[in-house]
Amino acid sequence: MYFSRIRLRPEFLRSSQLNQVLQDNVYGIHQLLHDLFESEKRCFLFREEIASQQLGYEKNVKGEPVYYLVSKQRPLEDTPLFKVETKAYQP
Repeated sequence: MYFSRIRLRPEFLRSSQLNQVLQDNVYGIHQLLHDLFESEKRCFLFREEIASQQLGYEKNVKGEPVYYLVSKQRPLEDTPLFKVETKAYQP
């Protein structure tokens, strides 16, 4: 299993249209996160948090969303939309 922290890249956060589309759209977020996996099956659980509450120690962190995923497969890490940090997870 894997535990991942996923954030939108800053250049997409500045796009007001993208922010409007994603705001309060849990299904849309789920679809975007699903694209990080090669499997067609739903193979992950996710939770959305506010970056400033979770990553306040980092520079330039504000109220943007941060997503935590637990998955059977390792998500793709090279994506133009997301910054993905993953590590092995053995609960």
